[in-house]
Amino acid sequence: MPRTEYNKLVRDKIPDIIAKNGGVAQVSTLTTGRYITALYKKVLEEFAELIDAVKAADAEETLSGSDAILEELADVTEVLHAIIRIHGLTPDAVDAKRLAKRHDRGGFEKRVYLEYVDEEEKK
Repeated sequence: MPRTEYNKLVRDKIPDIIAKNGGVAQVSTLTTGRYITALYKKVLEEFAELIDAVKAADAEETLSGSDAILEELADVTEVLHAIIRIHGLTPDAVDAKRLAKRHDRGGFEKRVYLEYVDEEEKK
């Protein structure tokens, strides 16, 4: 039986899905420190997949309606929720902070792209 190495954090039911499909998965449970590190690697992996989905949808000119984008956003959100929990926070606390920052600094609806700032010389 051929072996594929993954060495990454996966969703909890993945080993069961692999078994149902006739595979044998070797798994282990991560310590808290390794879990935190794996979560941050996972969020980068999921963001990369989201970027790929956006690029593919953009090439097809279907950016807003892409199922792949929705799929990847759901994955990113799941990992972010795990990161929130592991740091002892709640989604509500993060959302409250998001809203406070939105109130103080705004959101991204106006599509403001900062090109540069000319600083006043200090005397």
